[in-house]
Formats: sequence, C-alpha cells, structure tokens
Amino acid sequence: MKKNLLLFCILMTSVWGYSQQLTWTGNAANNDFFDEANWQDTNTSLPPASGTIDANQAVNLDLQLHNVNTTVMASGIISLGTGSLSVTNSSLQANAFSGGSVSINTDGYVDLSAVNPFQNNVSIDFVSGIGWIRTLNKKGVDINNDNLGQITVNGSASVYESNLRLDNYYFEGTVIRSNNLSTTPLTLYDNSNLQGTSASLSLDIIHSGSGIPNTMDNKGESFVLKKGYMATFAINEDGTGKSKNYIASEADLIINEFPNYLLNDVSFIRVIPWNWVTKKGINGPVISSDLNNTWNYRWANTGVSSIDVEYAPMSFGRFGANQDSDIDIYTGKYKATHVLGFNEADNCNAQGGVNGFCDTDVAVDHYKRLVRTGLRTVSPSCTESAGVQANGWLKEFYDKANALDIRIDVIGVHWYDWGNNPATNTNPTPQSVFNRFVTYLEDIYNLYGLPIWITEFNANPNRSNAINYAFMQLALPYLETLDYIERYCWFEPSSGTADFYEADGTTLTNVGNFYKNQVSTSAVPETTITEDSNLDIYYNLTNPSGNNLLVNGDFETGDLTGWNGSNTGILSSPNANVYDGTTTGRILANAGNISQTITLESLEEYDLSFYTKWFVAPASPITIQILNANDDTVIASKVMTTSTDWNLVELSFMIPAGVTSVKFYVEKGASSPGWFIDNALLIKSTTLALDEFDLNVFRVYPNPSQGTFTLKGKTSIQSFTIFDIHGRLIQSAKNMNSNEVNIQLNNKSKGLYLIKLEDIDGNISSKKIIIN
Repeated sequence: MKKNLLLFCILMTSVWGYSQQLTWTGNAANNDFFDEANWQDTNTSLPPASGTIDANQAVNLDLQLHNVNTTVMASGIISLGTGSLSVTNSSLQANAFSGGSVSINTDGYVDLSAVNPFQNNVSIDFVSGIGWIRTLNKKGVDINNDNLGQITVNGSASVYESNLRLDNYYFEGTVIRSNNLSTTPLTLYDNSNLQGTSASLSLDIIHSGSGIPNTMDNKGESFVLKKGYMATFAINEDGTGKSKNYIASEADLIINEFPNYLLNDVSFIRVIPWNWVTKKGINGPVISSDLNNTWNYRWANTGVSSIDVEYAPMSFGRFGANQDSDIDIYTGKYKATHVLGFNEADNCNAQGGVNGFCDTDVAVDHYKRLVRTGLRTVSPSCTESAGVQANGWLKEFYDKANALDIRIDVIGVHWYDWGNNPATNTNPTPQSVFNRFVTYLEDIYNLYGLPIWITEFNANPNRSNAINYAFMQLALPYLETLDYIERYCWFEPSSGTADFYEADGTTLTNVGNFYKNQVSTSAVPETTITEDSNLDIYYNLTNPSGNNLLVNGDFETGDLTGWNGSNTGILSSPNANVYDGTTTGRILANAGNISQTITLESLEEYDLSFYTKWFVAPASPITIQILNANDDTVIASKVMTTSTDWNLVELSFMIPAGVTSVKFYVEKGASSPGWFIDNALLIKSTTLALDEFDLNVFRVYPNPSQGTFTLKGKTSIQSFTIFDIHGRLIQSAKNMNSNEVNIQLNNKSKGLYLIKLEDIDGNISSKKIIIN
C-alpha cells in the first residue's frame, strides 16, 4: 500500500512539473525576458527559481506573455525545449526562437533579429490575423523556402498567399502573419472618441452602403485601425466623392473624429494589409530584386508582386480605367497598396496622352474611376514642364480633381533635364544638372505640398555615361534624405549611357552597381499617416480659422447671398467693371445701400479690405462703416475714393466690450452713379503692420509686390499656405526648416491673398499679402 502511494505521488509530481505554467508579471521592472523575477508560477504565485529561464537554455515550460503594456526584451535566443510561448496583446523583441512552440494570438507582436530566427524545428501558429512575427534580417523568399513547414495558421498548414502573408519589411525583413480574410483590423464607431455603436470591418473587401456592418452607413464618426493595415473611406458607395486614406504602419491609429468632409457621411470602406517598402524601385516588365529594390511598376496593370518585390499597378492610359473590369484588376492585386495614374497624359501624340487624355477633363473623368479601388492614388506622371508649371497640365488636372472631390495622395513626376536643351547642351557639369533637379523637386513640392514619386529620371540619354553616373552619385543619397520623396525609379534608356546592365544583360554597369549598392530608406517612415491628400489640403486648409468672415465676400454665387440692402445687384463678366472672378457686387445708380451682419469676438481686432470703384466719378465720396449691429452706433469708418479705377480699401478696428455682432455698411444718395465692390475680406487681425507678421518671429517683404515675396523668420519657418480671396489653396510647402523662403506668385492675378506661416516651435501667424 505504501509502495502504491509513493508511486502515485511520483506520478503526480511528474504531471505537475510537466504542466507548470509561468505568466509574465513584470515585477522586476526591467522588461528582461530572462529575469525570473518578471515571471510567476500560476500554481504557486511565486517567481520561478533562478536559472529557470536563461538565454540559449531549454526552458521546457509553458510561458504566457499576455496583456503586457511595454515591450519585453530578450537579449538572446529563446529556447523553449519541450515548452511553449503564448503571446497575446503584448510585444516581444528577441534574437530567435528555438524548439517548442509559439502561438501568436490577438495583438501579439514579435520581432526577431537573427538571420536564422526559427531554430531547432520550433513551430509557429498564427491564431489571429491581428498580430505578426517580424524577421528583421530574413527575407520572405527565404522564409518561404526554409520555414514554411514550421508555420501553421489556426493549426492548418501554411500556404503563402492563401492563408499566410509574407509582406516586405523594407529590404532585409519580412512581416509574417495570417491571411485570414475574416480578420477585422478596423473598428468603426457612430460617436466621436470611440463611443457609441461599433462595427468591426473585415479586410480586403469593399464594404459599402447597407453592406457596412451594424447599419453604420453614413453614421461613422471615429475609428481604430490596427497597425499593419491601411483603410480608405469615401462618401459614395462606389468609393468616389470625398474620400480619405489612413495608414497604420508601426502603431495602432486612433481617429477620434473624422474630418468634417467625411463626418457621418461614409458609405465606402476598404481595409487592406500594409506592405513596407523602401524608396528605391525599378521600372520595367521584370519583377526582380536584383538591384536591391523592394518595389516595381511596369507602365501597365498586368504585373504581379513577388515575395520580395511589391508590384504597383499603373493605368497607363485611357484603356486602363474605362471599365469596371479594370477596377477589379487593381483591387485584386496582392500586396498592392497604390495605383498609379496615367503615364505622360499631357503628351497628346504619344504615351498615355493619346485617345484624348491631353484634355484634362477626359483624364480627370477616368482618374476618378481609379479612386474606386480604395488604394492610395498617385497622380499622372507628366512630362517635365507639365508637372512643375503653375498653369501646366498637371496643375489644371489637380485643380479640377479638387473641385470634383477626387482624391490624390501622391504626385508622380518625370525628370530628364529637358528644360536645359540636352540635345545641344551635352556636356554640362553633373553638379549643375543635380542643382536643376533639386530645384525641380522643390518647385513640385511647393506647388502641391504632397508626397512625390519620381517614376522616371536620369541626367538625359543625350549625355554621356560619365555625366549620368556622376549625377546619380549626387542624386540618390539626396533623395534618401528628403522626407517628401516616397519612391523613385531611375530610367535606363537602353542607350548605353545610363543603363543598369551591359549589352550582355547580366553584367552591371557603373550606374547599375551604384544603384544596387545605394542603401534605401523606408518609403513611409511615419508610424501612422493621417493627412496627406489634396482633399485634406483643400478642405482642411481652404478655410482655416481666421479666414474670411464675410459670407460670399467674392460675390461669386451671383445672387448676393449673405448680403442685404436696397437697389443692389451683381455684374457678371465679361465686363470691364468685374474686378476678379466672374461676378462683382454693386449698388446701382441713385440711392441705395449694401450691408452684411457678422458675429465677431468682443475686444478683438479685425482687418477689413475690399476693392471698389465708381462707374463714373461721383460729386462727393461715400464712407464704409462698421456698426454695432444692435444699435447701429459707429465702431469704425473710412472715407473711400471717388476713382473710376479699382482701389483697395483697408480698415482695421477693435470690437468694443460687450459687442459680438457688427454690420458692414455702405450707403450712397440720390442721383449718384453706380458703385462697385469685389473681393471683400474680413479676418481676425494679428495686430501687426501690413508688411510684417511679427518682427520677433516673421517678416514678409516687399508687400505689396508684383508677385515675388520673401519670408524671413528669427526661428525656422516650417510651413506656409497661401489662399486666394475665394479661400482656394494657391501654394503651400511643408518641412522647409529655413529662416528665409522665397515665394513666386508672378503668374497670379493682382489682389489680396492670405498667407499662414508656422515656425519650428509651432507659432502660427497669418496676414494679407497684396499682388499689384
């Protein structure tokens, strides 16, 4: 009997030892995976003995890393032996796993830095699609060849592209995760701040209209997007209209409230996996990483991604975007996160410009269809001059896209230094070519304020290999430093001057070797992307706080909306008495008045300006008055000119205490001629002189000017935006980090503009500038 009891105790002890489970507590407060004080035995609630969990030593226990709010660090190989590791709602960094089994559950994220991250037949099971293992130094093609048999998805054998994703993690690494399409990386809420009814949205299908779960059509106000995914929202069920793309690359993205142009109006949602690539790509029909590139495009929509190279589809011309089946092609592309617009659509006789695309109306109409993919969109890549000119093809296309609510996320460009007549100027210095390239990119960015893809460039095939090679040596390192350059592709012209390969097609030239050896940085280094499209600029910045407070100050509705008065009217162009745009307001001949009531802030200063003229000179001048709207007492006034030419009238005033509503008021008497008004502007004052923003922060001079202005700051100017009187964005630039900036508006109409500046410390100033 005693012998049997002893045997029973030995057996139970063996069972208890085998099933011993340790959970992470973090009690040692050092985040060290191999510090036993950070673990707790679930049976005894005590830490395990010293030496239980050591680097490179078999643990042979079941470990649970659950709900840890800091990253756990393992400086060595985690050898599980006969044990296991479960990772849930936690992040772990280690060298490698060896032996045993690892399960990746919801919000389980693991980084492995070793070249051989999966050792001694360790088995990996991806239980959830929200979670990954990143191998920082092992590429997807090698994971596929060496380790696929060690990986399961919910217990089933893994099959690349079927139930398992192997996404790029830049050049050296791989993000390994489940490809379960029922995964729900996006949670949408019908109230702001992640409150109210919610809906979980699955990936890689289009949710639209009544197909959005929990009857959330036109109800979305806020959302959470899990890291490793991208989401696109639009107000129309087909993905057109106002739309916005968000990227959660390295961190979960929380949006507590949609921008106003989407709020409670979303009827299209698409969520897709993000793919991490570097800037350097290649163009052409072969999907290859031979030049250490991570992406490719081929002037068509017929390519496919490889394990290590992301294919970016392009609608080359009209016939890549004129049928529903074309859209299906783009949405079906594995790994694709972007769709490229037309190739040199401004060229009426060749490239993508044939079949009517040099007509921007036709191009915009077809580009609108590409937005239906739910992918991030790249503008048409134009010939060199058409992209950079403020009145060129691309700017016309861009402005029409703004007006029609068509989203553009990235500007595509080409550059070959054609503007310097390379056919005759065959031997410039490489530095001068590079300088022009730098200026070109700066001009493009200043014109659009969006990320840039350089889809074709070189120093020109008319020039020698020596010049192209020297130019590349200057250009590539420079491109890697620019945060607004997302991607670039050198164009090899097959001329022997700038090609990657010798005539044998395999031996690298000096150009090819340098391109291959250029270490490329991440295309999108930000952890999240929330504001990067033309519509963000158009809707978020066209009417920022403090812009025109007068309703219809430009009179462009043609019906005096917002204005009151007697004997008033409008005058439409073509007419010499229209100052700007298509319509001017007026008080007709004889007695009349025009007014508008505006709500303002007590004890704040405001600047009023407008243009005015007479049809014929009157016998005596009249006055502009700012009245207390409650009792018509005069707050400020100014006698205006009697000129029959357009003149600028300016009046600054402070709102008295207790007054919150004022009236803009102009009156003229009997037997007086017609009086005209246009471009009325009322903004909150910075209490500064017209030619200075703040002597301690910014200056702008000369002001007025004929279109050339210099901005000067005591602190670095980070960004500026310029708007016309209608509130339309004219020019912007970001991330300048300069104390002096030159602005060219020579091609703009004379009149008033608003400029908003921000310095490196976040100080914001805004004021009028005048082109005369």
